[in-house]
Amino acid sequence: MEPLSVDALNSIIRRIVRSEELLANIWVLGEITNFRPHNSGHRFFSLTDGEATIRSVIWRGDVQDFPFDNGERVLAHGHVDFYPVRGDLQFVCDFIRPEGVGLEAARFEQLRARLEDEGLFDPSRKRKVPVYPEYIGLVTSESGAALHDVKNVLSHRWPLATVIFASATVQGETAPSSIVRALAQLDQQKVDVVIIARGGGSSEDLAAFNDETVVRAIFSSKVPIVSGIGHDTDLTLTDLVADVSAPTPTAAAQRATPDKHDILENISDYGRMMTSNLNSILRRELLNVENLVHRFKLKVPVVSEYLTSTDALLLRFDNNIAEQMHEMEINCDKQDVRLNVLDPEATIARGFSVIEKSFKGEKIVVTRIKDVNPDEVLDVSVKDGTFPVKVV
Repeated sequence: MEPLSVDALNSIIRRIVRSEELLANIWVLGEITNFRPHNSGHRFFSLTDGEATIRSVIWRGDVQDFPFDNGERVLAHGHVDFYPVRGDLQFVCDFIRPEGVGLEAARFEQLRARLEDEGLFDPSRKRKVPVYPEYIGLVTSESGAALHDVKNVLSHRWPLATVIFASATVQGETAPSSIVRALAQLDQQKVDVVIIARGGGSSEDLAAFNDETVVRAIFSSKVPIVSGIGHDTDLTLTDLVADVSAPTPTAAAQRATPDKHDILENISDYGRMMTSNLNSILRRELLNVENLVHRFKLKVPVVSEYLTSTDALLLRFDNNIAEQMHEMEINCDKQDVRLNVLDPEATIARGFSVIEKSFKGEKIVVTRIKDVNPDEVLDVSVKDGTFPVKVV
């Protein structure tokens, strides 16, 4: 085998270190020594347990608000890397907490900080729960008390909704994958909101609800998620990523639905309000009618005056017509007298006679002697008839 250069050797070592999964995600407990902050903001130090030491660093972007100092015992998370130029093996930290925090608590804080940086807990992305959901998805254990508690609350508060149950294991190693499957199942259903619930327990019992896969599944849900995990004092990453967080399963069911009694009371209030408004409108319109009637009554005397004037005019008209008719009767009588005087028959009746002769086929009255000729036949009309005479 040909000898290796130092660069080639260090490159092989780096490749081996970076390919080892165990070294890519580890927690280390140790005491800080050789602590020296850099102007760039990075923190360089060593971790030791009294038996061994490893060079360590935490880059500026991962530095938390923690007073690093020599002699501090800390719990750090990160990965191991090798730098070929100097031949240094380093522990690269991305999260660090005091030793007293505990490993599980440190893991929780580390994951929480990372997911928060990604925006999974951002309040601006949280969705509102529908006011009147028709279909409610429920993720919990089919054997747990949470199932009964949630269904009982839903049946009393909002019986109009249909509950679609997706059973899931909520404790143990298989719980995270089981919860993710249940959420995926409901994502394919016609649901308006999903309740994810579990009763109280120890931090180990609730560990599934701090699992990263569960948190990301909730974040990716198509519909709003309401969480109700444990008791009032329990806080999980599921609560942080859910659109609405409730302290218990019962409270989660309450926050996911309206209360039918409140709705019925609102309907009654609206009914009373509508009745009051209608009564107000009717009273206002009745007042308007009364005002119009009053105004009309004020105008009635004027109308009566017009009617009285009209009656007077009609009376005057009748009187004028009567006077004119009387005058006409008198004139007619006068004319009748005159006509009687001029009537030839009346004249004959008084002892006079009328002499007529024929002239060009017509009868004409003879008024002068020169109008007749000898031997001409004339007609003489007297009171009781007409007889002919001959002119001598």
